[in-house]
Amino acid sequence: DVYVEKISDLAGLSRTNAPMAIFLSAMMLSLAGIPPLAGFFAKWYVFNAAIQAHLYPLAVIGVLMSVVACFYYLRIVKVIYFDEPAPGFERASPAVTAVLIVASLLVVFFSFWPGPLDVAAAASVVKGKGAMPARGGAAPDDVNDLELGRSVVYLVNASGGKLAEPKEATAEKK
Repeated sequence: DVYVEKISDLAGLSRTNAPMAIFLSAMMLSLAGIPPLAGFFAKWYVFNAAIQAHLYPLAVIGVLMSVVACFYYLRIVKVIYFDEPAPGFERASPAVTAVLIVASLLVVFFSFWPGPLDVAAAASVVKGKGAMPARGGAAPDDVNDLELGRSVVYLVNASGGKLAEPKEATAEKK
């Protein structure tokens, strides 16, 4: 088994296992919130929701903590690419490599086509019934409008909790 116990264990990974270095770096950059990766949009949605709920101190603290975290994530990328290779670093098993590749590809995929994640997030809010306040800031009795970061507004059938067509599509049919 290959275990990384210290960040220095990843030193020079780009020279000893380039594909692993690329995929691990993609994950670190996404966690750091670098656009256009999925981590950036995740942070964007969270901070946008905090601002819409008038939780400005929470949003500021979140951004500051993201900057601090970014330093640590980018430090790992620096160690992977610019430090001398660590002695005795073994290649990962095919299973570990496959998991890293699939996870990295999903991060990149959802960075450029986040639609399925938007729908899943909307459905989870609907199940929570009012977990996210409506546009006016007050939590409604039932969730009729759910605004996502891309200004897509879904109509929600509150009784069944199913997503209906966007407002624009229903307006065109009438």
